[in-house]
Amino acid sequence: MAIVLNKRNIRVVGITAALLCLVFFIIQSANNSAFTTESPSKQSNKPALNSLVGAHGDDLNIPATHNVLQDNVESAPTVETESESNNNMELDESADSAQEKDASTTAPDFDVAKEYAAILAKGPMVIFSKSTCPYSSKLKKLLRTNFQFSPEPVIVELDKHEHGDVLQGYIKEETGRGTVPNLIVGGLSRGGSDDIQKLFDEGTLLKELKTWGFGDLEVTQTTPDAVDA
Repeated sequence: MAIVLNKRNIRVVGITAALLCLVFFIIQSANNSAFTTESPSKQSNKPALNSLVGAHGDDLNIPATHNVLQDNVESAPTVETESESNNNMELDESADSAQEKDASTTAPDFDVAKEYAAILAKGPMVIFSKSTCPYSSKLKKLLRTNFQFSPEPVIVELDKHEHGDVLQGYIKEETGRGTVPNLIVGGLSRGGSDDIQKLFDEGTLLKELKTWGFGDLEVTQTTPDAVDA
């Protein structure tokens, strides 16, 4: 009886072992099938990455993609630069306009009427001039070369005056003449370079200067052909 039981036990063990082997092979086959299924998908991703990296150099990492985006961003500023240039031009024009407005506006601490009156009070003859103006230079040379004055003419160079632009605008309002040179005798504008040159050429300038001075200006012509009027 004991021998029969042992044979049964051996059969049970054998069957159990066979079943275990069968289960093992089934599981192993399933794992191999799953591995085979995943491999193509994993391998298919590598060429895409390699092609992306290969197109942009030897740096085999993700920052290569960042470089591609960086290149695209850096290639765009042409239009932005033109737009900024136009904006800068508009700002420059606005700044120039603001400067012109400031030049035509009397400074809070500058009384242009008082300044003009103070200049006229310095003498009966005043020449409003600009140091860089050829017509101003011509008039000053004409008077200096051909006449002697007492008192000497007061010369105001508007381009060197602290508030020259404002003062010139006020002179235009007062005399009707906004250009230089502007010869003021007896408180009135007597003309510019061409006007005075014409009187000199006609031989009447000396007489006119004495008349304009109302006795406050002594004038002597110093040229050889002088004719005392």
